Amino acid sequence: MGRVRRYFYILFALAVAGILGGIIIPGCTIEDKNAVLKRVEEIVAEANNPPDTTVHVTGVTLDRNSATIEKGKTLQLTATVKPDNAANKNVNWSSSNESVATVDSSGLVTGVDLGNATITVTTIDGGYTDTCNVTVKHAAGDSEDYSAGGVSFKMIYVPGKTFYTGTGDSGTATVDNALWIGETEVTYELWYQVYTWATSNGYSFANPGREGNDGTDGAAPTTAKNEPVTYVNWRDAMVWCNALTEYYNAQNGTSYTCVYKDNGTPIRDSQDSNWEQCDSVVPDENANGFRLLTSNEWELAARYKDDSNGDGDIMDSGEYYPGDYASGATDDYNNSAATGAVAWYYDNSDTGSGRQTHDVKTKNANALGLYDMSGNVWEWCFTAYGSYRIIRGGCWGDSAIGLQVGYWYYGYPYYEGSSFGFRFCRKK
Repeated sequence: MGRVRRYFYILFALAVAGILGGIIIPGCTIEDKNAVLKRVEEIVAEANNPPDTTVHVTGVTLDRNSATIEKGKTLQLTATVKPDNAANKNVNWSSSNESVATVDSSGLVTGVDLGNATITVTTIDGGYTDTCNVTVKHAAGDSEDYSAGGVSFKMIYVPGKTFYTGTGDSGTATVDNALWIGETEVTYELWYQVYTWATSNGYSFANPGREGNDGTDGAAPTTAKNEPVTYVNWRDAMVWCNALTEYYNAQNGTSYTCVYKDNGTPIRDSQDSNWEQCDSVVPDENANGFRLLTSNEWELAARYKDDSNGDGDIMDSGEYYPGDYASGATDDYNNSAATGAVAWYYDNSDTGSGRQTHDVKTKNANALGLYDMSGNVWEWCFTAYGSYRIIRGGCWGDSAIGLQVGYWYYGYPYYEGSSFGFRFCRKK
């Protein structure tokens, strides 16, 4: 109001002076009069349109411009609007591909499916933008379907993590790379299908395998075909993984590469006469075919619940099965109800006709969706312990002690028996 009043007085003074009229003032030219009038018009315009004192946005930045999240997990993005005292710091969020990743009004990104999406933040004031390229990868527990010669099986995705080891959680280990692990122990049906093809295609085995603990060695599968294969030694299991790789390629047109080779040639003989070639093998780390798990890989998969805070380990409360639990159990191995819900072992494997192996997937899975990680049969791991090879998980005929996820034992690589089976994996 003060400015308007001041402008009024100026105009009044000019009028009195005659500048607004026709009076000629000595020394005052027409040009002077016009200049004054122009300035007066400017002053009036300023009075009607005061200057804009709003602090406008000059830009926006995200706290990261690339990120990787697991399917089903979330990631919080934070936008910083500049300057700090901007009047309107509101923003909009958008995703270039909502079938891969969505984003809400707070910048919380959710991984929906595998792929890539660009998350964009846009300021309301000025339309400034910044972006984050988001890659969505497999989540722990994702599964993939496979089939070999009409026999189907699943594999479960397990990310590499750092974790506790031992029955007392007293050690730590790290599995660096993600891998796919067989949902179940190798069934006799799958073993027989691959074995039959392999022995007609240059493979030789020390043992033909048995259907469960009491089947006939090498016989065609029966109604017990979904029980784990037994009476296979470590060498048999290793060579069979090579055979599965080559058979799967032949059936499906894939080009997986064998893991166990000697001078670049896949090892195809597990007989005792070929023990030295088998026992001295160094796995090809670049190969993507089927193989045995290492002892650490097995323990990671048996313990894994969830990396809830995304910090790269499963060592926080609620993220893992303690070392004295059976895999998937809700209490330690001394609790027969909790243990019996996830494992076939000495206390429950007799269902009327003596203690024995049972069909896979007839007990509860662990958090990843892996079955029989504890119980049914001991599982050969690739890892050596001197001249022995490590076995994991316990079996149908042993006490609950062997079921603990932190427990391991060992056997000679030529051992076979009704308690020995295996599970396979392949690299991501």
